[in-house]
Amino acid sequence: MEWQEVFAILIPIVSLMGFFYMRIDKKSDKIIDRIENVDQSINSLNMRLTRLEGRFEERGYWESRAKIIPLEKEEK
Repeated sequence: MEWQEVFAILIPIVSLMGFFYMRIDKKSDKIIDRIENVDQSINSLNMRLTRLEGRFEERGYWESRAKIIPLEKEEK
């Protein structure tokens, strides 16, 4: 086997490996961008739900404040 045959085999293999590496790198960048978008959406939903929960708690507090709830039942 001569050097020309070795190079004739190695050069296409190395170029294919580089090509696949570049494709995988681009795909991983797209996947990372999608994950960041999903993370931002989840954080937005979390903030909105937290605000709603706070308003429901506040509303319940003010509505129940006017009512007098007996601590113990009086026996007759």
